[in-house]
Amino acid sequence: MLELFINNFDKIIGSFMIAVFGGYITYRIYKKTRFNDAAATFRDCVRTELDGFYQSKTSWGKTALPTIKEKVIKVRRYADTFSDFLNGSSKRDFVTAKKAYCDYCESITYEMCVQLDMYPKSSPMKPEVRDSRIIFDEHVNNLLSFAKEK
Repeated sequence: MLELFINNFDKIIGSFMIAVFGGYITYRIYKKTRFNDAAATFRDCVRTELDGFYQSKTSWGKTALPTIKEKVIKVRRYADTFSDFLNGSSKRDFVTAKKAYCDYCESITYEMCVQLDMYPKSSPMKPEVRDSRIIFDEHVNNLLSFAKEK
């Protein structure tokens, strides 16, 4: 029995190394697929939830404020779920981006929602007034940048 082991030692070690390498490749593919599925779900949920606000070319209107406040809670929930699929510095950066998004959405005022109605395109906007929709889109784009497929 010992001779059988000694005579086939190289074949046994080779088979073991192939099995370990195959397992490692399988694990990496599984992990990548899980991340890509989570990223696609996160992107779809955020875009669906923020439909009409994200990348909107028109004024949000007078009734937008309560709706935005409700949607922040849902997007935060989606972000919390997605953050489980990130690791290391990506996770820290994502949490920072999520906090910046939530803080900005909490600071949105009625005046920011009707800003385009107050300063129509025919009259020049005040230099210190920056379109709140552009800032909102920047925060959402920052969140979605973490959900790119690998």
